[in-house]
Amino acid sequence: MFRLENIAKSFGSQQVLKTINLGITAGDRIGIVGGNASGKSTLINIATGFYRPDCGEIFLENKAITDINRWKFSTLGLVRTFQSSRFQSEIILANQLTLSSSKSSYAVELCKMAGLKHYIYNFPDEIPMPALRKAEVIRSMLLNPRILFLDEPSAGLTNEEIQEFAFFIKQKLSDNVALVLVEHRDEMMRLLVREKYYLNSGTLKKQENQFA
Repeated sequence: MFRLENIAKSFGSQQVLKTINLGITAGDRIGIVGGNASGKSTLINIATGFYRPDCGEIFLENKAITDINRWKFSTLGLVRTFQSSRFQSEIILANQLTLSSSKSSYAVELCKMAGLKHYIYNFPDEIPMPALRKAEVIRSMLLNPRILFLDEPSAGLTNEEIQEFAFFIKQKLSDNVALVLVEHRDEMMRLLVREKYYLNSGTLKKQENQFA
């Protein structure tokens, strides 16, 4: 369904990614791990159109999409979250999650299931960061993703909250939607991922010790 072929990316003299190859099919549950500044977020940025690779191609359904406009990636179902909140401070959470009126009740339902019912009508500045992280994931799930890229969604969560949140994602994310998880918390990986890749020195390698 989706392929990154021979992707490379540099920033100035620093080469972050070298010859990255990754194939993703419907329903995949993929984890990407690596040290700080190893290029994990850069990889997600390229896969979702926020960065253009220096070389290599991005394919969706065998059609090259490398050079299309950035905003089209999300309309094609390539959706991501960010490590920092992207909510607008002057709009309450409920309104930012329900841009499509047809999904208003479903958005509220998801918030309640994720333990956010007390924050639905609050402004982002009034909501703790761990709760905003959950809300970012919910907003992405409402965009009808074909592949959902999550960039460290467990930041700030306790171990108990990680288990609850991972169960929520597993329960509400369709089996047809692929998940790519960048995460440093082993518990989150163990609960959501079936294949794990290690990003180091700009290269991506599949790990042998896969999760069940």
